[in-house]
Amino acid sequence: MASENRVGAEIQRIRERLRAMRTEREAAMSKLAESREHAEAQRHVRAEAESARDTPAGHDPPALFAP
Repeated sequence: MASENRVGAEIQRIRERLRAMRTEREAAMSKLAESREHAEAQRHVRAEAESARDTPAGHDPPALFAP
C-alpha cells in the first residue's frame, strides 16, 4: 500500500511538472510570435521611411501594400 501511494504521488508530481512545462512553452511561443510581429512591423516602417526619403517632393511614394 505504501509503495502504491509513493507511485501515485510520483505520478502526480510528473503530471504537475508536465503541466508547468506546457504553460512555460505556451508563454515562450506567445513571446516569440509577438517578437516576430514586432520585427515585421519594424521592417515595414523602415521600408516606408526609405521610400519616403527616396521620393522627390510633390510625388506620391509607391504603394507598399498594393491590392
